Amino acid sequence: LGKDFALRLFKLLHRTRQEVFKNDTRALEAARQKINEEFKNNQNETSEKKINEVFLVFIILRIGFCLFPL
Repeated sequence: LGKDFALRLFKLLHRTRQEVFKNDTRALEAARQKINEEFKNNQNETSEKKINEVFLVFIILRIGFCLFPL
């Protein structure tokens, strides 16, 4: 897993954020800031286990939003 994977995950998170909070500007902005902050804080992460954990959380959230839209 490398920078390409992280970039794809970053973009997927932002697309998901746009879908989930499409009618809520405040939530859109808060989620944007949080995603950017977390990626910046972890930009030097090299642990494959840690990266996989983040990806797993994303998958769970994505599935949850698909099954139970807001």
